[in-house]
Amino acid sequence: MNDYLKQRLPKFVYKGVFALKHGSGTASPLEHLVQYEPERKQLKLLHDAGFFSNCTVTLQNLTVLHPAEGHIEVIWPTQTMWRNLNGSRENLFNDYFRPKNRSQAKRMQFVPRFNAHGFYEDLHFKKLNAYVHNYFNPSSLVKSRIQQFFEKYRICPDRTIGVCYRGTDKVFEVRAISPSRYLSEVKKLLKKHTDLRVLVQTDQKQVRDYLLSEIGPAAFHIEEMPVTCSSSAMHITTEKTISNFELGINLLAAVKILAQCKYVVSHTGNVSLWIFLYRGSARNCCQLRPGAVDGVVCYDGDWSLRRRLERWTRRMGFSRDKLH
Repeated sequence: MNDYLKQRLPKFVYKGVFALKHGSGTASPLEHLVQYEPERKQLKLLHDAGFFSNCTVTLQNLTVLHPAEGHIEVIWPTQTMWRNLNGSRENLFNDYFRPKNRSQAKRMQFVPRFNAHGFYEDLHFKKLNAYVHNYFNPSSLVKSRIQQFFEKYRICPDRTIGVCYRGTDKVFEVRAISPSRYLSEVKKLLKKHTDLRVLVQTDQKQVRDYLLSEIGPAAFHIEEMPVTCSSSAMHITTEKTISNFELGINLLAAVKILAQCKYVVSHTGNVSLWIFLYRGSARNCCQLRPGAVDGVVCYDGDWSLRRRLERWTRRMGFSRDKLH
């Protein structure tokens, strides 16, 4: 094989698999974010952004390559902002996750394209669950942090409402939903279930303090999760007192805990997407999202003709959805 083909083969394979799954003539917006080496079956992430943005791009590319390419090794070779400068492995992915080996892996199937700002109730959870199980199990370090949070804050998931509000720079991607809307949704749940506690997770100090104050004694937060009063993303701001590596560990642990809560009230974005992915369904969740319906509610026993019509029109391609 000549040098040209050796250089081009990974892109030929990637584009070929993408076209086969999504139709000829379609282009992948993800290709420049990764490097795939078919001979080694390695997917290297070139994207270096927010922690769960990195996770989403990795997952999206895995769904392009599977099942045709079989078991793939995921490598995060750079991602400098999320590294532990004193001890990260060459492959950062394995500091945060413990992928299954080939013999333990669940069978993966074709998954239609999805994005972090879509409607999470429309995700193909049954198929995506296999990808999450095979590649995104928390590492031993993250599992230890999860246990630490459970014990320190006496969290009982079956008696907890998880609230996740993404502030700071997220408004530049998706129009913000007022914190009062989150509060309203939580109060509805507390009215029906007076014995529940409320875990408040946000990167915006003003919102955290507002929700804790308005909800009262039932509300609590994880102190190890930093907050800011600015509009700078948490991994960029200089206000926090922990490294981005520790932030990534804590954030992944918090998302895993939120995913286990009895109810979830969350925003639209990469962090929220992964709460739903780890949860494995949209059951008993409220996704707050700008558009025709700002609250996509999937609570047990909650039936709404308007929401059912909205979902039908969306699936038929008639929805006039606007995120901004």
